[in-house]
Amino acid sequence: MKKITPILAILLISLTWAGCNRGEEGCLDPAAENFNPSASRYGPCEYAMDTGDIDPNMVIVKIHVEPKVKGQAFELEKVYQDSLNRDFKVSDFRFYVANVNLINSENKEHQVTKTELIDHNTFPPISPTQPTWDRTIEGFVMPGTYQELFMGFGVDPELNEAYNHMDYPSDHPLSIAYTNMGWPWKSKYIFATINGNIDSVGNGDLVEHFYIHSGYSDLYRTNRFDLKDPINFEPGKTYHLYFEQDVLRTFSGLDMATEEGKSHTQNAEKKKISIQFQENLTHSLKFSRYTED
Repeated sequence: MKKITPILAILLISLTWAGCNRGEEGCLDPAAENFNPSASRYGPCEYAMDTGDIDPNMVIVKIHVEPKVKGQAFELEKVYQDSLNRDFKVSDFRFYVANVNLINSENKEHQVTKTELIDHNTFPPISPTQPTWDRTIEGFVMPGTYQELFMGFGVDPELNEAYNHMDYPSDHPLSIAYTNMGWPWKSKYIFATINGNIDSVGNGDLVEHFYIHSGYSDLYRTNRFDLKDPINFEPGKTYHLYFEQDVLRTFSGLDMATEEGKSHTQNAEKKKISIQFQENLTHSLKFSRYTED
């Protein structure tokens, strides 16, 4: 979920007012009810619910990603041990999720959000006016009983192929103004990025750099998560769904201390590494619990 300061909100309003001659603003998603084919600038989208109406008692849903390493809470720049007991630390770990939908008892999907950026960085931003993202996905659904969650890992292929990052305000996850989650030379989004260092020789020095930046539409992956028992989402309440992420699972089948830990998805050989990482990322989450308030 994106976080933004009041100062930046005022600035964005001012910029929107000043830039009103840059084209018509409207929803750019063809799947939305209020899709505007004449629009050239990002605007809010509205999606159909099963009832066809927006219920004022819609349920707030917050999906929390809790990263861990061998049961320990994961933080950037903290030293952990991999499956071979080698010291490593991660300096950057971000990834897109897309088409996040709750699935009810009738197997119908209700959209929570179209696109979100998960960022495991918990440090304060360099500038207080800079928008930041976190480990939470937030949205709304109709009241009802839900038993599964559908989630895509990466950017929806249609949006990735369009790569209209300049159509979105800077605080939107699909704008690369602050996220840098895009390859301008490829005109595609970076689906996931992880950077860090590992002790490759066992002397205590984390000098070997690893990095994987995955992308391309054919690397988009999806998963359906069982919520264990059906959950009845009651009107006017907020439901928190917690998903534990196994960080070491994202390294499965890859030796991060070798060339297997280095990929910009720049060629066929490196793309194999990114595909493995993307597959691992898709299966690194599991539902753990929920709370309501």
